[in-house]
Amino acid sequence: MMGAGATDFLGTQGDPWDTQWDMFFALIGSILAQLTLRRWHERQLVSFSLLPRP
Repeated sequence: MMGAGATDFLGTQGDPWDTQWDMFFALIGSILAQLTLRRWHERQLVSFSLLPRP
């Protein structure tokens, strides 16, 4: 019933794993952001006196 229109609608550009790759790279990006920005965030919390100073 849907035919090729379903594939065109999803926009996978011929790659059946396109959606999974997008989610994988989003996961990698979020992990890298957490690791990269962790220390800056802790310093900000300490400067606002929300955490005890070490």
